[in-house]
Amino acid sequence: MQTYNILTTALTACAATMLFISCGSDSVSKTLDFETSSTNKTVSLTNDGDSPTCKIELSVEYAKSGNANVDKAINNAIEKELFDVENLTMQAAADSFANQYARDYKQNLTPLYREDRADKSRKSWYEYKYNIKTETAKGRSGFTTYKADIDYYEGGAHGVKLVTILNFNNETGKRMGLKDVFVPGSDKRLADILLKALEEKTGKSSIDDLKADGYLNTTNIYAPQNFLLD
Repeated sequence: MQTYNILTTALTACAATMLFISCGSDSVSKTLDFETSSTNKTVSLTNDGDSPTCKIELSVEYAKSGNANVDKAINNAIEKELFDVENLTMQAAADSFANQYARDYKQNLTPLYREDRADKSRKSWYEYKYNIKTETAKGRSGFTTYKADIDYYEGGAHGVKLVTILNFNNETGKRMGLKDVFVPGSDKRLADILLKALEEKTGKSSIDDLKADGYLNTTNIYAPQNFLLD
């Protein structure tokens, strides 16, 4: 899954070079300013001295360019993507998310831990974390790319690492989606480009070979909304 996501992100960016709809002049030099909001919270599951903990670390950039409409459009899109809220300050959105995550952690896991805490080998199952770190970069001329690295552990054999990319028009603050980037009717061509590249990357020569290796068993290949406009 991780290989597939990284591959589609990279190839969608390459395809954008060929299929990009002109939604901004290459001469646009406007850049956006961002500041960082930080939230750090650690909560113990019980009152025991050796209690498992949940550590939440959020370092989230937000637009502060001086244009209220542009900043609001960008920051609402970031808040919606990362925290599923809108129309708050970024600090309030991050704090709200951290507080809710901590409450859910204690509420959902405390009864289970009480059953397991006699077995010290199971303590690590309850050592949760949720980290977000973001960065911005100049993308295609007239646009800003926003990258969020999300790293969390909620029990199990290993944690989860995700990369989420948002692309913003510097003039309007609009988040760019596939329909804003590719000409109508590009879906089939994009799928063909991605499939060919996936076959080359994995050394496979057919859909059946890919499926045998764990790819595309539950979906056909497609260009995702998680792409880099470079």
